[in-house]
Order: sequence, then structure tokens, then C-alpha cells
Amino acid sequence: MTVPDLPAPIPPPPRRTRWPLPPYRYVPGRHPHPLRSGAVHVPLLPEGDVIDYGVDLLRHRYLWEAHELWEARWKALAPGPERDGLHALIQVAAVYLLRHLGRAQAAATQAARATARLQAASRAGVRVGGLDPDALARALAVQLRQGGWLDEEAVWP
Repeated sequence: MTVPDLPAPIPPPPRRTRWPLPPYRYVPGRHPHPLRSGAVHVPLLPEGDVIDYGVDLLRHRYLWEAHELWEARWKALAPGPERDGLHALIQVAAVYLLRHLGRAQAAATQAARATARLQAASRAGVRVGGLDPDALARALAVQLRQGGWLDEEAVWP
């Protein structure tokens, strides 16, 4: 079975940054790997734009790209609620990519881990990327039951 491209959201959500979106949404097994192929898929960003550009990528369904961008930032953070909140965003991107790849059980496992981190972020008062961690956890639960994508209005201000 051939994995289809990730669909673009219609209508496209508002952008937080002016950085260009990548030329394609990388789907493993469908496209050339952005790093191995030598393609510049995500620009080198100033530190202050990393979270917001990652939000742009996630909202526009550049799931692998958001995950990769945030992972570098996540590894650089000291342990604590902000790092855990960013880890949850990384896992959210993974949930949607795994689901798209037809790996429902792996997506459910990642969603459970992301939900636990989102709940911890909520208790600590952390809003990584401006998200409401409780709303994102609820949206993940609905998505896993019903399919579809993030409810933009419920999650992102």
C-alpha cells in the first residue's frame, strides 16, 4: 500500500511567522528524506522563532518537520515543565504522522504519553507555543476516537 501525501488544511490556518513552509510535507516511504537527500527542508532560525515556526509547521501539517525542529530545541532545554511541554508537542506531531501512516497502536501510545505531559504542563501553568494544554489533550482524545485533525479554534489562540 502506498502512503498518500499529507493533506493541506483547508482553509490554511493563520501563520505566526513569515518563514517559508517547506516544499513538501515529508512522509516516510513516500518522499526523499529531507536530511539524507541534502534538501534544505527547514530554515536555520533565530532561537525566538523556533517554537512559533514549529506551531506553523504543525498547523499546516508538516508533521515530521515540526517534530525535527522542536526536537533540537527540546534537547537543549534543562529538565522542567517547559521541556516537558515541548516534548508533548513533539509527541503530538508524532501522533498525527503515525496515524497517517496507518500505525494506530503506535499513535495511541504516543497520544497517551503526550496527554500525560500535557496534564503536567497544565498543572505547572506552562503554555508552550501559546497552546492550552488541556484543550490539546481533549482534542487528541477526540481525534483518536473520531479521526480528523486538531480543532484549531479549541487549541490555538
